[in-house]
Amino acid sequence: MFETNRERILVASTCILFVFGLSEFYWIYRSPQLSRTCVTSPDLPDASLLVPVNLAADDPLTRTQRLPKALIVGYHGCELDTVQRVLQLHQDIRFMSRDTRFWCSMAVHTRGLKWYRHQVPWSVGKEAVIEMTPTCMGSRESVLRMRRLIPSIKLMIVIRNPVVSFFAKLSGFTNSLLQNASQIISKTMAEKNIGSLGGRYETYAAEFNFISRVFPRNQFVVVVVVVVVVVVVVVVVVVVVVVVVVVVVVVVVVFY
Repeated sequence: MFETNRERILVASTCILFVFGLSEFYWIYRSPQLSRTCVTSPDLPDASLLVPVNLAADDPLTRTQRLPKALIVGYHGCELDTVQRVLQLHQDIRFMSRDTRFWCSMAVHTRGLKWYRHQVPWSVGKEAVIEMTPTCMGSRESVLRMRRLIPSIKLMIVIRNPVVSFFAKLSGFTNSLLQNASQIISKTMAEKNIGSLGGRYETYAAEFNFISRVFPRNQFVVVVVVVVVVVVVVVVVVVVVVVVVVVVVVVVVVFY
């Protein structure tokens, strides 16, 4: 089929590179340890414990609008959406379609718990409803409202490296200024906005201390979001080095 050794070597090298590329692709994109963002908890040995499987196990098999069993709270830039996407994989978890701001905004909170219940999606049986409300960590009044209105509510507190969160917020703020460059921004407004960027990114310890005094320890869990960058970079570098070595060997064998 192949008349010369050169053709045989080229075909063999191409097959080896193709198989190697497929294996690396499968390993990088299907391995849970190398996903773009991983969610870990320093307080729980098993991340599966974060899924509240039996929160509504005693409810009758009726389609009702039950109050949320858990809230995902945290700061902007802490990848709360990632935690939500992970929990959405569970078949017995329902998420509210939008942030009602019921806990954070006094104007919305005055509408009452009956109004809030009507915003909750319908659920049945073991299904548990969870709401993601990312702006409540900086407000102690919001935490007190949660405890007073739904004493059994569970909290998933999502945090991230404060430095990374701050720069993410700073980047978004800078982009918004660039998009609205035609508008006249007063010096007072700019100083106020810039000065408030870091106001809520360095108070993890104080907020945890307050929450631990309001809620029992078994009603909240801390979820740490870590962006896996170093491992992916190392894998990519190794793949590039191996490909270069294989190409050099093939060139040397074929032409020399």
